[in-house]
Amino acid sequence: MSCFITLSERQTHEIRKRFFAALLRQQMAWYDKNETGVLINKLSAGIDQIKDGIGDKFSILLQASTHFIFGIIIGLYYSWNMTLLILLIAPFIIMLLFGSVK
Repeated sequence: MSCFITLSERQTHEIRKRFFAALLRQQMAWYDKNETGVLINKLSAGIDQIKDGIGDKFSILLQASTHFIFGIIIGLYYSWNMTLLILLIAPFIIMLLFGSVK
């Protein structure tokens, strides 16, 4: 998980550097049309979302999907008929859970 957090920090740093370089290349008339406060707020919000997506959320998604796949493999090894029965029933349980949340 720390690898993904480090990766997200590096990516956000690179995005900030490129954004700053792009700001330096703009003409002065462009700054008259665009307010710098709005640009900085958009950049901060966007970078925070990218950082969260690459760091915590992607690592949790990867971990959960790996657990799910290996759980199915182990289940098929020990009791293939019970695992297939659970896999047939699981979509209905998921639909009930999503229906009860809304």
